[in-house]
Amino acid sequence: MRQKQLFLVFLLVVGGLAGRWWYSQKGERPVTYITTVVGRGPITRLVVATGNITNAALLALFRDNLNVVVASLEEADFVEFGFRALVVHRREVDDE
Repeated sequence: MRQKQLFLVFLLVVGGLAGRWWYSQKGERPVTYITTVVGRGPITRLVVATGNITNAALLALFRDNLNVVVASLEEADFVEFGFRALVVHRREVDDE
């Protein structure tokens, strides 16, 4: 019985040391950032407010209404795309 307890302690110590060694070998990877140049142009936003739906339902909703969403983004600053409605906030024109 005493031998089994010592063997169990031995296994725990060896396993802990092996885990510590493995963890120290992973190393830290440096964080990388991807940047790009932003050109001038109108800023448009699309907010998707569908609530809690499945991915398949969301994809079907976009597939069925993609042309309307794209056309709305071409003429508006802000478009809210919901499950039952598409709200388009038209661009404000500067009177200069």
